[in-house]
Amino acid sequence: MKLMTTKIGTAMIVAIVVGGLVGCSVDKILGYEYCFGDDVSMSVRYSVKSSGVNFGKDKVVLEFGYGCSGNSGFQNPFYDTDKEALCVYMALCFYDGQYFSEGYYQTIFVKNDYRDIAGYYFIKTISLDEFNSDQYHVTLRTRGGNIFNHREMLFVPEDVFERAIGSFVFQVVEIWFSEADNCYAITSVNALMVNYEHLDEQTILLSKPSCSTPR
Repeated sequence: MKLMTTKIGTAMIVAIVVGGLVGCSVDKILGYEYCFGDDVSMSVRYSVKSSGVNFGKDKVVLEFGYGCSGNSGFQNPFYDTDKEALCVYMALCFYDGQYFSEGYYQTIFVKNDYRDIAGYYFIKTISLDEFNSDQYHVTLRTRGGNIFNHREMLFVPEDVFERAIGSFVFQVVEIWFSEADNCYAITSVNALMVNYEHLDEQTILLSKPSCSTPR
């Protein structure tokens, strides 16, 4: 009986130690949701997950969830000059946080190629119909975190880590085009931000911004 008690006690100690180690690891995992303008029910929602926080700056791959709880593509930024302008698609982009301008509704007008914005890296486009389908739907919940129908692993371009310490932005934007104005407009409501720090020339440390919501 004494031997069995000793074994049980040892097992409990091991379990506590392992549990403590797991707890420490979980605290270091980058897993959260972030939404600027959280009261806007139809704005794009985001989440990000990672199995670690240290990366080679050319090897940053994270799991992003993104989508919308309503429909995108209905606020025409050319309304005053071209009521027939169209939202041609949604686009995914990354950029360094120094270019992020806080505000409820952001619009950038570009005369030529919409990708000609200094510091922006566009990586993917999605048709408006597809983005407004169930595939990218987000179910909003007050407790337990939102439910994202779409998640995918994305490579973060190393060029977005421009400063020694800062943040990078992941954003889904609307791409509008006006034939009358011969101009593109990139509009967005919110974005996901991740803090970074260069540990050395090749290594990046990621962390959550203070305004993030842990999940």
